[in-house]
Amino acid sequence: MSSAPPSAGSTDVLAVCWKAGTLGCAFLDGTVLRFCEAADAAPGFAVLQSLKFERNPALLVAPSSSDPRFVEQLERPVLADGATAEPADAAGADGDGDGFMVAFGKSKDFTADQAQTRLSMLRDLEHVPQAAELSERELVMNLEHIVPRSQEQALRAISGLLAHLQRGDAATAAARITELARDGERHARAERSRVDVVNAFIEADFGGDDGAADKYFEAQRDAFRAIAGAA
Repeated sequence: MSSAPPSAGSTDVLAVCWKAGTLGCAFLDGTVLRFCEAADAAPGFAVLQSLKFERNPALLVAPSSSDPRFVEQLERPVLADGATAEPADAAGADGDGDGFMVAFGKSKDFTADQAQTRLSMLRDLEHVPQAAELSERELVMNLEHIVPRSQEQALRAISGLLAHLQRGDAATAAARITELARDGERHARAERSRVDVVNAFIEADFGGDDGAADKYFEAQRDAFRAIAGAA
């Protein structure tokens, strides 16, 4: 597997985590820390692949305790038709190839509690009045309406991203974060596509239409293309 140390220092990073069908992600967009949580089913991980396709990050970071099915998809390149390359095509035995660089951080760096602690270190947030003067508890309470604790996977990804950024050469970028924002457009696209697939599945399962199965798989294909923005 292509790999890089978690302290590589790059700010072009996509932090991801997945559990029980839910994907969390976080990345920097200038001085804005963007995050998203969306349904993403194994083994295809269509939302993960769309993120890789759109962001094309220099490094993906994920918890070392990640599900093996998720790990398998992390480094695979995303092809033009929305599919992923087979393992043999992703990278050579020496780690070279077109696959994504992946670093695995300590699982304790990808927790909701650690996210709250690390978010409390961001003192230049423009949407939190007088952030620099607030206590850690007060700042966390202000941020909970942006990232509620119910979005556990998003918080885990944020924690992992900040753990990477707040060390080594990337620490300056972390200190310059001025906004925390949900990547709403991607979330909305993922939700619309998920609904389309579910509706097609219901029709295929109960509709009694000879062509229903074809409609279901066509909906899956169209859903991926919609998420990836490649339609």
